[in-house]
Amino acid sequence: MARGPQFVRYMLPILHVLREMGGSAAAAEVTDAVIEREQLPDHLLAQTNNNGQSKVRNQIAWARMYLVHSGHIDASQRGIWKLTERGQREELIGLDAGDLFRAVQRSFRDSAGGSISGKPETVEDTAPDPLEADDMALLPVIQQLSPIELVDGEKLVRMFEQRQLGVKPRVVYEVDLEFFKDFH
Repeated sequence: MARGPQFVRYMLPILHVLREMGGSAAAAEVTDAVIEREQLPDHLLAQTNNNGQSKVRNQIAWARMYLVHSGHIDASQRGIWKLTERGQREELIGLDAGDLFRAVQRSFRDSAGGSISGKPETVEDTAPDPLEADDMALLPVIQQLSPIELVDGEKLVRMFEQRQLGVKPRVVYEVDLEFFKDFH
């Protein structure tokens, strides 16, 4: 098995399952299919992390987040896991999940200027609900912030809008008074 956190073991099964499902599926469907494909024993499925979430589902969510950052999964649509062209075409035989993990870690470090501040010791105990794993796409950005840094609020809001993270689109109409002027 590839070296790294436990979630690394689910990276390749996610890619296999998504290919079998036609390249795209709902997060819960992919997670369930990975669990079924890997024939995980009940005692493993019963384990929970510190905040009561299923460890397996949590680890699958982390694996998916790393596949987003490695360019294998498209995170543009909330709740949908979709293969990118790379995810669809890259040969999976010989692909090392540990190497993918380390490459993403390097990119996190590079974007953080050499360190990832605030990085948890065990990511498995800190991930949000696996079905909300799309939120994890902003993790590298958030990890780079310290409490004393000034944040470009408009840029942060734009990132939330792009990912539809905590915001919902709303259409606002303004009455055109000029149009109604002739109807007096």
